Parts: sequence; C-alpha cells; structure tokens
Amino acid sequence: MKGWICIGVAAILAFSALRLFVHGLGYFDAILDDSFYADFLGHIERISTIGELRKYAYINTGLSIFLALFAVILYRKFLKMVPVIQ
Repeated sequence: MKGWICIGVAAILAFSALRLFVHGLGYFDAILDDSFYADFLGHIERISTIGELRKYAYINTGLSIFLALFAVILYRKFLKMVPVIQ
C-alpha cells in the first residue's frame, strides 16, 4: 500500500512541477510595460524592472526542478516497493 501512495504523491509533485515550470517560463516571455503584476506563489507582486521579472522566473523554474527531482525519487521508491509479476 505504501508504494501506491508514493506513486500518487509523485504524480501530484510531477504535475505541480510542470505547472510551476510553465508559469515561470511565461515570465521570461512577458512584456514589461510601466507596471507589470505577476502572481508569485499566490501573492500578486508589482514588478518594475526586467531583473525582478527574471528573478521570479528563476525562482519558479528552480522550485520546479526540486519538485521534479523529489517526484523521481518517489517513483523509484515505488518501483522498489511494488513487485513486478512476470
């Protein structure tokens, strides 16, 4: 039963990592006008420079990498716990 919980949590983490990565990637392609507001982890932030925008993009993509690595670790744990029937 623990193995199936691991694969479920890994799937949720992988989906969250993908969503966070795409969200951060959107910041790299954003157009900066006089005032740009970005949604950063549930908070609306006012951004005035390209450097700030890139900082949020780097943080989002970095967090997504950590979530994806943890999902891979849980997936490998699932493979060890659930026996393969041949």
